[in-house]
Amino acid sequence: MKKLALLFSISLFMIISCTNKREKLSNDIKQRESKLFSNGNAYNLKTPEVQGLIDKYILFANTFPEDTSAAEYIYKSADLYIGIKNYTAAAKSYDEVIKLYPSYSKMSYCIFLAGFNAENNLRDYDLAKKYYELFLLKYPKAAMADDVRFSLLNLGKSADDIVKEFEQKNRIKDSLSTL
Repeated sequence: MKKLALLFSISLFMIISCTNKREKLSNDIKQRESKLFSNGNAYNLKTPEVQGLIDKYILFANTFPEDTSAAEYIYKSADLYIGIKNYTAAAKSYDEVIKLYPSYSKMSYCIFLAGFNAENNLRDYDLAKKYYELFLLKYPKAAMADDVRFSLLNLGKSADDIVKEFEQKNRIKDSLSTL
């Protein structure tokens, strides 16, 4: 009986300790977000507070991976990484959300942004293609699906190349309509 009481006490202590740690970390994140995003300067990305907030997001997700906030915090870390131009770290964060939290409520945006980051920031067109194809597989009728299809068709092309192709298609179309 004493062993059972001791085991119960230890379990209760651990639950309370874990809950307190979660609340403390969550409150710290809220304070840091409030400070960083207050006073109209939504992203003062030249401050060391940005990396501090990212670190807290990652710490929370690693400490409480089953918590419903974990995916959101990793997703937010990707957004901040983009803001400070750490595109490789952003890619890792997006990938982590995609792999670990498949039912995340913002998954379509996460996959799209992972592809967009790979295409436009990392210039990794194979990786972008992988994410864009995954997006179309999972969300073929989503509002962004046409944008993703367009991006897939034009991976690696400059804006000038796309405009030239468009103009060429229009010239051919005009030529055919005069026949």
